[in-house]
Amino acid sequence: MTRTNPSCVTAILGLARCWFQQGERAAAVTALQRVPASSSFYTRSQIEAARLLATGQTPIPPQVTDLQQASGLIHALGLT
Repeated sequence: MTRTNPSCVTAILGLARCWFQQGERAAAVTALQRVPASSSFYTRSQIEAARLLATGQTPIPPQVTDLQQASGLIHALGLT
């Protein structure tokens, strides 16, 4: 669904939550990166992607590359 119509942001957010709850951090972040930059949820989705990358709630703790990617997402938003 989200690949066909990326404007279905609620579907993307739900998909990301499902992936993360299953321990699939990378898949959750990939889903959140499908939110179009034109969406009013874009900033929220990128912050959520950074949070998922930095959190330790999946079976594997965040790696240095995850933290670097999270930092890059926040930096790209101009929030720092």
